Amino acid sequence: MMSKKYINLPALAVFSALALAACGGGGGGSPDTGSTPTPPSAANPGAGSPGVGQNTVGGVQYISGATTNDLKKLVVNGQTIDLFPAFPNSSITIGPAGIFNYNGEITGGSALTRFGNRTINGQTVVFAQGTEPTANMPQSGTATYDGRAVYGMNGKYTTATSKALVDFAAKKIDVTLSGIEKHEAFTAPASLKFGGSISGNTFSGTQNGVETKGAFYGNNAAYVTGTFRNTADNANGAFGGAR
Repeated sequence: MMSKKYINLPALAVFSALALAACGGGGGGSPDTGSTPTPPSAANPGAGSPGVGQNTVGGVQYISGATTNDLKKLVVNGQTIDLFPAFPNSSITIGPAGIFNYNGEITGGSALTRFGNRTINGQTVVFAQGTEPTANMPQSGTATYDGRAVYGMNGKYTTATSKALVDFAAKKIDVTLSGIEKHEAFTAPASLKFGGSISGNTFSGTQNGVETKGAFYGNNAAYVTGTFRNTADNANGAFGGAR
């Protein structure tokens, strides 16, 4: 089993407390510095909203572009999962370029998004969700979203860097994963490129044989997150970033 791994970035100072907790040191939580959950509404229907969709392909269940009111939870087939059960008394705050790896179950995201992988009742789940889906999508201009990603296959995952280039006028998103960390269970490519078309505040499509689905969150599409699957080898994962 993969050992605990913490990537401590300036925006993730709270993780130092988590590392101590994992080693048996200091306990106690800290005030939640994340965003205030948005009440359910027509634009934000609440925890577990399917967003772009939920489907199972090649033994992997994908939750893509879902809307949630609690970034610490994931709803899978009607069951609510705690994303951080090992740290029930700690606040989890993940910066735009942050990622958290605990025994191979990886979570990344921003102030309004979460993405990652979990194994639930023997089922591999890859997810991308957020709160406050964008209501005022830009209609012109471009944006670059820098962030992180999870990449893997056969239930084993590692981390990567992500960069998404969005053309709002052309309604296109192009994503590049690079710096994919080595994993003993598979050989990862140097990079992976894929993309899709934007419709409203969501996107989907197939490019270079890689399927992707996801959504934008926050004011003026401040954040993006989504899932992907390579149809050639069933490599899959999720990514997220901030503009």
